[in-house]
Amino acid sequence: SAPMVMTDEDRTTILGSEEPAPRSFHTVDDYDRAGNDPDDTGEQEPVEPSNPRRTAYLVLGAVAAVIVTIALFWVLIGPGSKPDQVAVPDLSN
Repeated sequence: SAPMVMTDEDRTTILGSEEPAPRSFHTVDDYDRAGNDPDDTGEQEPVEPSNPRRTAYLVLGAVAAVIVTIALFWVLIGPGSKPDQVAVPDLSN
């Protein structure tokens, strides 16, 4: 049995588009810059509304990272590694 070869017709059927996608463009940005995007009206893309839950998780994550970093340095080079007082020789007698 011969291996299946995908033709352009198969591709357009799968993708559901009228014409095969251009193969010479590497990224969407290149595609847009070349002016070949039929959906591009020239308007600015709408900015996604900020997701408060996602923002909260990002802030909590950043705070947690800072706390963990401080705790790590505290353990490694913090007060726990130094004696509280330098031993003073007792010269009372």
